[in-house]
Amino acid sequence: MTTTTPPWLAHMLEVTPVALIALDSHGRIVGYNTSAHQLFAPADDTTASIALPNALHEGVRRVLSGHTTRAQGELAVDGQRVGYTVRPAGGQPFGESIVFVSAQRVESGGDFLAIAAHELKTPLTAIKGDATAPAQGDTR
Repeated sequence: MTTTTPPWLAHMLEVTPVALIALDSHGRIVGYNTSAHQLFAPADDTTASIALPNALHEGVRRVLSGHTTRAQGELAVDGQRVGYTVRPAGGQPFGESIVFVSAQRVESGGDFLAIAAHELKTPLTAIKGDATAPAQGDTR
């Protein structure tokens, strides 16, 4: 994971079991979890940073520009099919603009979409709740 990741985002990345990459409003990677590193880093280098695969750039561009609220698809990584979802994180703290890319190896037809939707919905709901609590005067 990168060192510039905000604490709330670092926690979100840590607890999410699927590969998860967070990008800022310019499409730059601001954090990723261990699963994303294992999936997208070069196989022969365990210390290398990850790079967003070229096939994902169009989906990220469409979400960041507001043309869509979700982009989904499949790409090949090291000869394996990987399904992905690009989605903005709602209710983010301090006006930050973060887009999440979740990815997972695809074993069979529609498994990825069901898993990704579930895995992304939980952390995004937590972010939204945590971000709105200070605005509502919650002093937990």
